[in-house]
Amino acid sequence: MIFAHRANIDGPTSVYYENSETAILECIEKGFGVEVDIWVKNKKFYLGHDEDFLNEIDLGFLQDNMDWLLIHCKNKKAIKFFMNSDDYFHWFAHDQDTFAFTSEGYMICYGTKPPKLKNPSTCIIMLPERFSIEVPKGYSVCTDYPERYV
Repeated sequence: MIFAHRANIDGPTSVYYENSETAILECIEKGFGVEVDIWVKNKKFYLGHDEDFLNEIDLGFLQDNMDWLLIHCKNKKAIKFFMNSDDYFHWFAHDQDTFAFTSEGYMICYGTKPPKLKNPSTCIIMLPERFSIEVPKGYSVCTDYPERYV
């Protein structure tokens, strides 16, 4: 599986475009999964990597597109919401961890060579371009350049 990091297709974009509904739908239209940054504050949902710049998003949009989304929970309220949701969202949380696991049991490898696995598609190599990591055949990837991995 190929995930577009923050809904970027051809490299990092501005905070006004990445993690936006428009960018997410563009990625989905091209057949990419989409890693998005979600915050929950005052029972509302927000897209955005940094707390300084957030765009409110409707839960219905997330539900309608959940089969395509890999949700990065950016605060404890987001973790609590998705952990207790009746919907089957695919989510994870991490800070500076080298490895993390998603709600569906995928391993995320960040900044390190991935381990050898019997089922490598369940390992998502996060931003290999930042760390000059070669993506072995069969592994999933989350990248700012998803079209490079088609």
